[in-house]
Amino acid sequence: QLVQLIKTKEPKIQVDELTLNDSDEAWFIEVASEVFHAANNNTFFPCPGWQRSGCEYRRVCRY
Repeated sequence: QLVQLIKTKEPKIQVDELTLNDSDEAWFIEVASEVFHAANNNTFFPCPGWQRSGCEYRRVCRY
């Protein structure tokens, strides 16, 4: 299940059923592992776009 809080004038909760297979799970484990190792090594990848304005690392980012 994917449970989301929808921020509108009157907030609501939206619940969606997800169908995942073994390939989806393997992909998630691979990505989560890469993120974990990057964080442990203080390696942060630049993310171009509007999201950068709120990033706490924007002053030291080389992007």
